[in-house]
Amino acid sequence: MRVVLFFCEPTGQRPYRVAEVAEERFTSQNDIEKLSRADLLELYRNSTSMDAPVLRSDEVADVRKRTKV
Repeated sequence: MRVVLFFCEPTGQRPYRVAEVAEERFTSQNDIEKLSRADLLELYRNSTSMDAPVLRSDEVADVRKRTKV
């Protein structure tokens, strides 16, 4: 499994949501960055604000750090 984190506006709850997806769905960070709004919304709807897994630093990729071309 891979984990996708959504950092949201605070609502009085945890300010992030966690979605688990099958490892083969995304082979790279680039695959996640290319998702459509509808795909992201589907992932978000299947996410939870509880039970975030503990990951090693090499298992985490930050989509906010996009390179400009």
